[in-house]
Amino acid sequence: MEEILRVLQKHNYALEEVEEIFLGAEGPEDVDTIYQVAAAKDDDLQVKLAVDKEMNLIVINDLNCPEDRLKETLLDLNRVSLNLDSDTVLVQSEQCRFPLWKNQGFTKHYQSILSGSPQEMLVDKINDSLEEAAERIAPYLGEDIQVYEVASDLPYIYSVQLTEKSAEGPLDADYHCDLHYHELTGAVYLDRLWIPDDKRRQGIGTATVDFIKESLERINANYLYLKATASSESFWDRREDFDAVYRLNLRWARRMRLQLKRDPSWDRVYVRGERLAHPLDFYGNHPGEDWDFYQAQELLQVVNKESKNV
Repeated sequence: MEEILRVLQKHNYALEEVEEIFLGAEGPEDVDTIYQVAAAKDDDLQVKLAVDKEMNLIVINDLNCPEDRLKETLLDLNRVSLNLDSDTVLVQSEQCRFPLWKNQGFTKHYQSILSGSPQEMLVDKINDSLEEAAERIAPYLGEDIQVYEVASDLPYIYSVQLTEKSAEGPLDADYHCDLHYHELTGAVYLDRLWIPDDKRRQGIGTATVDFIKESLERINANYLYLKATASSESFWDRREDFDAVYRLNLRWARRMRLQLKRDPSWDRVYVRGERLAHPLDFYGNHPGEDWDFYQAQELLQVVNKESKNV
């Protein structure tokens, strides 16, 4: 804890409240203790964050700063996380629009909790659930949909693309729904949802998301998440079943810097005791990146629950 307090004070934050909380079985996997810290730079800039004991995860569920000082605040969070050598910073906030965060290295994610607890994903039922979802989406698109296996042989992850059947292949398709199924966390990453320009605002995107979510519930998926783009932000903001968070992915940034110096023969990351023994670029959506986000959003849920109980 002393290291966390020292770093905050180094960046001119006055400590207002500090608490060590033992979570035990209530916390995310491998996280039994967190430190909650409320700090302020001045009357206009306050932040309340939670950090796990290993300082790998930083989550913030109460960011209070005026819009004209958001850049300053995010720069401070960058510096604090770098000093602590953290892996992921996750911020729950409705302040400002996506580009302001993106300029400071943050990615906007939308997530929809499905089961609310980790369960074993029914991998053998994925194909059947996808075929059923494709049949239900087809009437909205106005043509049949096919499912392409992009990478069925990757360990711990199953990647597919849904496209219109009339296309010769994924590269020639106009409609895309690309998904990565993570066996180790039960999460599903929506890599791309693209509707042809002449078919937008006809309910196709909404139908796709609704039917995909129902198919995921059939296979015990834990949650569905995606990265926002500036053009898609309004679509996801309208959906009440998705929550927005901002993520600073420091583990990914470190890996990219390392790859500039050397080409790693494997990625030394453990997810639930499984060592991921493949290079980072071997995957479209890396299981290690998914694990960081999974743990961070689990911790955010715990912190939100603790806040409501106060």
